[in-house]
Amino acid sequence: MIVMLGVSLLPWPASAAMARQEAVRFLAEYQAALETRSHDALKALFADDVRIRIDLEEAGGPSQRFTLTRARFLQQIFALWRFASEQAYTFSRPQYADSEDGTLTITVTQTEQRQLFGVEGGQRDVMTMVLDHRNGVLQIVDLHSSSRLW
Repeated sequence: MIVMLGVSLLPWPASAAMARQEAVRFLAEYQAALETRSHDALKALFADDVRIRIDLEEAGGPSQRFTLTRARFLQQIFALWRFASEQAYTFSRPQYADSEDGTLTITVTQTEQRQLFGVEGGQRDVMTMVLDHRNGVLQIVDLHSSSRLW
């Protein structure tokens, strides 16, 4: 399957069906950017002023809550790309919703398996991404992830 890595430049959809199509396409672009480890494609999917909240649960440890800037969030992903091997992503249970304010919401479970410094592990993220057009480009403006490491 060929997936376009660019961000959609279409005008905001006029119907719920078109909104869903654009959200499905956006999720495919997000997944492709991760799988191909494309820095530029992944950066383009996030608004400069995106709000990112992470609820992190580690086995045997207390839950933690983080708020990250776009740069810090991407830095974490890029560091894993650099140091992890045998990294694989799967996406399941996507749900799409549009709202009256013109935004789209995607909720999806992302599972990542990797080997980091010789140790196998991974994480499961239940992510909610709110998408909006910024300067004519569909981007993530709010991201909340409930993440569990193993």
